[in-house]
Amino acid sequence: MGVPLLALPQEVILLITNQLTNSDLFHLLQVNHMLYNLLIADLCMRDIISTGGRALLWCAQRGARSGVLNMLEAGADVNFRPHDRSTRPALQVAVDNKNTALVELLLDRGANPNEPGSDGYDPRILEGAIQRSGKDDLEMITLLLDYGADPNFRGNPKMYPPLYIATSLWHTSKIALLLARGAAISDPVFTKAQHPLHTAALRSEAGMIKLLVDAGCEVGIRDLYGKTTLMQAAEHASKETVQMLLDLGADPHLKQPDRSNALFGALLNKDKTQSIAITRLLLDRGVDVSARDNSQRTPLLHALFHSGSDLCLGNMDALVEFGADISAQDEEGRSVLHYVAKQAKPAVVKWICSLGADVNRCDSLDETPIFYVLQSSAHSSKAATVRILLDQGADANHINMLGQTPLMFAASTWSVESARLLIKHGANVHCKDLEGKTPLHWFATANYPSPTDDPQSLIGLFISSGVEVNARTPAGVTALSMISDLRPIMKKPKNFLIQKGATT
Repeated sequence: MGVPLLALPQEVILLITNQLTNSDLFHLLQVNHMLYNLLIADLCMRDIISTGGRALLWCAQRGARSGVLNMLEAGADVNFRPHDRSTRPALQVAVDNKNTALVELLLDRGANPNEPGSDGYDPRILEGAIQRSGKDDLEMITLLLDYGADPNFRGNPKMYPPLYIATSLWHTSKIALLLARGAAISDPVFTKAQHPLHTAALRSEAGMIKLLVDAGCEVGIRDLYGKTTLMQAAEHASKETVQMLLDLGADPHLKQPDRSNALFGALLNKDKTQSIAITRLLLDRGVDVSARDNSQRTPLLHALFHSGSDLCLGNMDALVEFGADISAQDEEGRSVLHYVAKQAKPAVVKWICSLGADVNRCDSLDETPIFYVLQSSAHSSKAATVRILLDQGADANHINMLGQTPLMFAASTWSVESARLLIKHGANVHCKDLEGKTPLHWFATANYPSPTDDPQSLIGLFISSGVEVNARTPAGVTALSMISDLRPIMKKPKNFLIQKGATT
């Protein structure tokens, strides 16, 4: 009859278990508490000898405080990592798992809070605590700092410091703690990225802005692209934030490398209510309403260039009120009227005309605003806008650099009513461009015809106005021969032209 294992002397038990593999010994310890207490130190020592102490990381990952203690008592290095450093140290594991009690134990046993991540790029220990704790949960961060964590530690020169991480999370309490513990606000990495003050301004975080400025951050600091905090706030934040920065000493007259000032950004703020409020605030502070950027755009031209079809009339009104030059032109020669005409908004065009805009001012291609209307995709309001410009004296026969006239542009988009208005105001139906094409040729090669206008009506209008249906270019090409059979939309117009005597 065998003797129970536990009845044997401890020395004998140890001799027997020495013959077991680490795995078998581990499973044996799970059987009996007395065996566990007797043999755990031996198992830990075996792991330290064979792997260097990987069991410490295994226990830390599972939050096994007693296992971590046993490994440390057996002599495991609290900062152990494999030779290739591909694994996180136990302290980082505990931080990532938000196990504050285990973090404190490891720190108390000498864990290095400034140990780099697994490859120098993974989150470092303090950064991990900042990222994984709640917005106002400072316990673990404070613990790490108390045990010597460097508030400016990066582990890799290309990585961001803890203050940047806290700011990007908009955690004001963490920013305050880091600043109080010596976090630098002038870290070189900030010149290659968005400065914490810019981040705070973008989010309209008043408390964060005050913290950073009180800590010595320059209120006019620029980002990588030369934008100041005020410029960022004007474009993306609120009037209250802009007002706060101005009160803190931000200079509203500074310019970006492209020579634009804060007013240019304010006009692009997507919140129209805030955009108008910030624009008026900056104008009240004397920001130059006639400033020019590198494209020779004034703030008003800049706003129109970027607005697409979403005009902010409140901003336009404010700029005009403060003296914006309606006749200003950008480097392409486009004036305010060129831009608003392109959007085919009759009321706005009429307003700009009432301010004295020149309806026959030419751009660099010798095109007047009426050309821009006729290129607009706003088919429903195109004719009404053309009427306003013609009533204000727009030249219906103006010729651009390529010999093209407004009537040709109307023909190319099948704008029947616009063509009718132009002809009524004296447009020459026999005109030819530098290639010898007439308005009817332009009709035949329409790229973006109106989906609502009737092409047969336009052909009839031209013919009744005296257009020669078989006029030829110098190469002998008629309008009919230019119509592609591959375009189904041209089938009816082609047949109609043939009925009217057109030939190839």
